[in-house]
Amino acid sequence: MKSIPVSSFKNHFAPQSSVYDRQVAKLAVTQKKILEEQQRKQQIKDEEELRETTFQPRINEVVFDQDFYSRQEYYQKKKEQKIQEMRNQQKKEQEFTFQPRINRTSEYILATRMHQQREPPKPSPNSDFTFQPEIGEFAKQLSFNEETYKRLYNTHGQYAVKAQQQTYESPPAIGNQQLLCERLHNYKAYYNAQHQKPTINFNATPDLILKRKNEQLLLSRRLRMATTTTKAPLAEPEYTFQPELNEVSKHLAINREPIVERLQTAQLEKEAKLQQLRMQKELKEIEECTFKPSINEFQGHQQDFMEKQQRLLDKRRNLEKELELKRIQKEEDEIRYVQEHCEGFKAKPIPDYGIKLFNNDSSQKKKIGEMLENGDGEMARELKRVGGGDLVVGSLAVDSVDKFVKRIREAKFMK
Repeated sequence: MKSIPVSSFKNHFAPQSSVYDRQVAKLAVTQKKILEEQQRKQQIKDEEELRETTFQPRINEVVFDQDFYSRQEYYQKKKEQKIQEMRNQQKKEQEFTFQPRINRTSEYILATRMHQQREPPKPSPNSDFTFQPEIGEFAKQLSFNEETYKRLYNTHGQYAVKAQQQTYESPPAIGNQQLLCERLHNYKAYYNAQHQKPTINFNATPDLILKRKNEQLLLSRRLRMATTTTKAPLAEPEYTFQPELNEVSKHLAINREPIVERLQTAQLEKEAKLQQLRMQKELKEIEECTFKPSINEFQGHQQDFMEKQQRLLDKRRNLEKELELKRIQKEEDEIRYVQEHCEGFKAKPIPDYGIKLFNNDSSQKKKIGEMLENGDGEMARELKRVGGGDLVVGSLAVDSVDKFVKRIREAKFMK
């Protein structure tokens, strides 16, 4: 079997271009295919639309195929749906009746608590100092991280040892004296550069004791200067403005109170007004307060209270009974009047099915309406018109008769 050389195998599978170029070419081919597919689909869609077109519109035939009422059903359903949604939303809002109020003390506690929980503001850098010195090359060379007194002590010891060695070697010459002076001058310049170096944006804490001593010394110096030096006599200023008061101003000035008394009375009036406003505010807060505790009374007071409540209840029940009797008598008189004058207004009499339509509450009227709705066809036909032309269906029979009585009463009043 003939083997394939390794060199030819590598040359066959080796990439002819870089990875970026291959990916760009692949992306271009993919986008081209997608664009061709979209164009093909759009062309098919256009052909189908052109196939269905006849260029002969039938607007009136399509629009008037249905009558007006059938076309309005869709919009009527949408309207009913919207009304139902609004009613449901209104019911949900009516369920939440709990509306607590917060008094002034609670508001103050809440505000102070929020203020305490707030993070303290960070101090901003002092921007008042505009002095920004530049450090030269000599100052950079003299900058050390060691403390000043240690550095001076060490350098002094080194120079002292060197000076002692020089004394043993040879007596000091004039050149050595000059060198020593220059060295001392350099020490002085270095010390001034270290200790008199200005700082940027640095506020030193004031020494209150030293400040007080300086103020006392300054005050004593001023007092000594005032006692020792003789003051020159001041020239009297010349005032040419001499106003004169008229008669009315003089009269007002005589009868007017001093300014101190007037200010005192004004201050008292102001305090009285503030006290009155404060009392009104407290009374308003007490009225708006929702806290109403129940206080337990003693047994004797409780018995008196229960007896008083029982008497009030009995009185109220008797009053309700009297009002009910008056209302029944009034309704009977109205029914009697309606029965007597019914023919004069061309109204049909109420059919008698053994049902008492008057003197009933809402629950009894509802039961009567349900019984009339579930009745036979003959009953419904006879109850179709009651009360002079009002349509009556089921539970609306009682309301229709009440309307009829009202019209009879109005006609009687007009007559």
